[in-house]
Amino acid sequence: MFRKFVHWISGALYKDRKKQWGAIFVLGLCVAIPIVMIDLAGVFEVLLDERVATKEDFFAFIFLIFLTFFSGFIVLSVLLEHAKIEETKTQIIHIVSHEIKSPIATAELALANIEDEILGPLTQKQKRGIEIVRKNLDRLNRIAGNLLDIGRLESGKTEMHPAPFDMERLIAETVKNMGPQIEENNLKITADIAHPLPKVFADANMIAQVLTNLIGNALRFAKSRIIVRAKPEGTKGVRVGVEDDGPGIPKDRLGDLFQRFVQINRPVGGSHYKGTGLGLAIAKEIIRLNKGAIRAESEEGKGTLFYFTLPAA
Repeated sequence: MFRKFVHWISGALYKDRKKQWGAIFVLGLCVAIPIVMIDLAGVFEVLLDERVATKEDFFAFIFLIFLTFFSGFIVLSVLLEHAKIEETKTQIIHIVSHEIKSPIATAELALANIEDEILGPLTQKQKRGIEIVRKNLDRLNRIAGNLLDIGRLESGKTEMHPAPFDMERLIAETVKNMGPQIEENNLKITADIAHPLPKVFADANMIAQVLTNLIGNALRFAKSRIIVRAKPEGTKGVRVGVEDDGPGIPKDRLGDLFQRFVQINRPVGGSHYKGTGLGLAIAKEIIRLNKGAIRAESEEGKGTLFYFTLPAA
């Protein structure tokens, strides 16, 4: 809880300047209230003892008030420094991802010319080599795209277009788009949709990215199957889950899953590519922006379930 509170305070201090004074006020209260209570306890002690406050009592009271403001200043300074560091990290990620995109585009253009045999005929061995290069360029593209996405999401500059949409249709489209990857991994994917399923009020393109990230994560660890489930959540929401039959995750590591660049040491399967450690962090930010929540459940040897809830339209 404390780490989440610090993250909220520091995020408000540099992401949204309109919230700065509110964040400072909340922080000041948290620091000041306990110490002021101590001060008041001392005053009441003097009153209850029915004695006249001495000069020492007065100076002790003044010292505690000074300590209150001084400790608040120290804590605020630490959080401001933390906020500056986070902002710098976000800027570096954004710049680096942009710089990566340019040479990737150039390399892809050159590779396309080679694949089309504009520079001359290719042998089968050369074609296999080009296929390897193509896959690694696609991987670099995903990494650069993830870096750009997490930078935009955490900076609060993401444009959103929430509207009612059909979640069942979105799931079907996402699964269809990922068909080649599913076939490549020799996996079976099924959809378990409860009816009637209310429409969801969110940004459909952003939620499609969440589904793609969750299914892509499942592809890397599933042994034979992936199940995408959707059902009403209470009377005002929809719950969507992606379940795999992979090796599972230790329960004490579930809390780390949605942090940036964190990769849990799960046995590698499927595509043998463990990812950048950004897909789940991006999913969490998107769901948060769409006023939802995302969680994970897992048991070692029994697979993993990622699920999120969103408000119904």
